[in-house]
Amino acid sequence: AIFDPVNPVHGLLTWLSVTLFGGSAIALRLPSVLLAFVGVWFMYKMVSRWHGKSNGLIAIVILSTSSWFLSIARWGTASIESVVAPLALIWAWDSLIDEERQKGLGLFVPIAVIALSLYSPMLIYLAVILFILHFMEFIKMIKTMSILIRVMAFFTFMVAIAPLIVGLIFNGVLPWLGIENGIPSIKEFGLTLIESFKHIFWSASSFAELNIEKVPLLEIFTASMVALGLLKYERDNKPRSHMLLIGSGVLFIAIGLSQNIANTAVLLPIIYILAINGFILLYHQWRQIFPKNPVAHYIVFIPLAILFLFTIRYHLTRYYIAWPNNNQTQMVYKDHSRAIRDFIKDNKDITIVVPGSIAPIAKISTIEHQDSIEITNEIQGDTVLVVSSLAKKDELEGYTLDQTIYSPYDNSKLFKLYIKNNSN
Repeated sequence: AIFDPVNPVHGLLTWLSVTLFGGSAIALRLPSVLLAFVGVWFMYKMVSRWHGKSNGLIAIVILSTSSWFLSIARWGTASIESVVAPLALIWAWDSLIDEERQKGLGLFVPIAVIALSLYSPMLIYLAVILFILHFMEFIKMIKTMSILIRVMAFFTFMVAIAPLIVGLIFNGVLPWLGIENGIPSIKEFGLTLIESFKHIFWSASSFAELNIEKVPLLEIFTASMVALGLLKYERDNKPRSHMLLIGSGVLFIAIGLSQNIANTAVLLPIIYILAINGFILLYHQWRQIFPKNPVAHYIVFIPLAILFLFTIRYHLTRYYIAWPNNNQTQMVYKDHSRAIRDFIKDNKDITIVVPGSIAPIAKISTIEHQDSIEITNEIQGDTVLVVSSLAKKDELEGYTLDQTIYSPYDNSKLFKLYIKNNSN
């Protein structure tokens, strides 16, 4: 459990946050928020490199105010790595094959980022697409390196990726590939794809933990910009256009194979890159109508700015006001809290495994009807709540499985309740 290699960045940050600030809700959410800032930074760097700094700033605002992004960023789990990892991978690969940036030790940062991004489930598919599409640039880059730099680069990559390899050997590759539920039938595969598309663009599934029921993750303006962005990239004959279109298609297929529409989060960064490019295409089309009229060039910003501001207001209102005050949202969190409290008896301690933490053991005790969390390094107590299957079997020797609680969000196992064999 402690050495689970999947999503290690979130695990390390969670361990550090809980160690420094205790097991409070803020401490558990802080790593996700920090990684969200990193994701916004990667988005800015990437869009700025491709389309200029002004469009990079627009990308920051659009992404950071998205209710979809905000819900994942504040969810407090490793799901945020599904959003950050694709951005980091694309940025690092683009930096790696850029001749102007292939200088000395500057190569090792993108190499390390690529290695770390591969720890996120399903990102191997995008990495393979990037390698195939930029194979010749990669070979050219290798040839320009000295033998010493080649050896150091290979050593850096292998050291960074070694824990993942060891983890896959002992824990299996299926969860890392996103097919932990087995290979789906053609019907199951098709239904997952349809449900995922519907979830994003038409009517979201009933996941009150993260979203308002029947309200799509994207509103009409952003969805329209995504369509325009697809049109722009389809017309462009550039490697990055092929990478985004083919990469998004492969990831969408991977979501179908996973049979889990919660994995649509991996598409979020590419969707918002497409939305930015839709905005750019709209502006360029307007400029072609009035190529020599400077007044017209600025007039177009008025309606676009209005739509832009309304979109921001919509997402912020939806996430900070509409969603928390929705009856279904309040009910599902009350149900989760009630389920845990039902397991906590008077003057009886419970040991739980905090999800996504590299040192995930925490101790909860009921003191005057208030829950307090104290970090411990071993499973102890009569009642144990184990999140998913993070704890090893030998750690639970002497305990009996009493009940499994499933998440209504993605039908994954929230935790398993174990009772000590000699408890009263």
